[in-house]
Order: sequence, then C-alpha cells, then structure tokens
Amino acid sequence: MLKLISEACKSGARKSKAAQLLGLTIRTLQRWSKNGLLDSRKGSRADPGNKLSDDEKTRIANVLESPEFAESNPNQIVPILAYQGIYLGSESTMYRILSPSFRPNVKIYYNYSLLYF
Repeated sequence: MLKLISEACKSGARKSKAAQLLGLTIRTLQRWSKNGLLDSRKGSRADPGNKLSDDEKTRIANVLESPEFAESNPNQIVPILAYQGIYLGSESTMYRILSPSFRPNVKIYYNYSLLYF
C-alpha cells in the first residue's frame, strides 16, 4: 500500500487524497512510514494473579475423575467439597477443566441426566 501511495505522490497526487481513496488517514500513513506495517500495539503480557497453577489444575482434574465424584457434575461437587471444608475452585473452573479444549487427549463421557436436578 505504501508503494501505491508513493507512486501516486510521484505522479503529482496529494498524499492525503491518495490515502483517502484507500480508506486510510494521513496519520496512518505517517505511522506506517515510520514503523512499518507491523502492529505495534501492546497488550497485557502479565498473567492474572489468580491464575491456577498446573498443580492446582491437576488436583481439580484428579478430584473430578475420582470414583467418589464420577457420577457427579461440578454443580454437585462444589457444595460437597465446601461442606468438607475444601475449596478447589468454582463450578465454572471445574467445567473449564473438564472441557475437551482444556484436555484434548482425554475423552470424558458426561451423564447429562445429572446436569439438571
């Protein structure tokens, strides 16, 4: 795109008009000329402070797969563990750990009749 605009400018066109034809602003052209076409935006690179460690994820997965909770869903498991004074994570965290996207090589069969009681 920068080549197209530079060719247009060499032919006598104004840079702002050439940019306008391409749907760009003059400021965008200035930024691209200076920095190149790379995206220079900076997002947050820090992990959240409450991110689960691998050990915590493994512990939750082990509890979810244990024979005691094999027929239960996280909606039932969390209150049982809370009654015992154990907090491993929220229901949504447990569902996230159960999801195939979290553990692609593990096939889990849900008992959907237990999801709604």
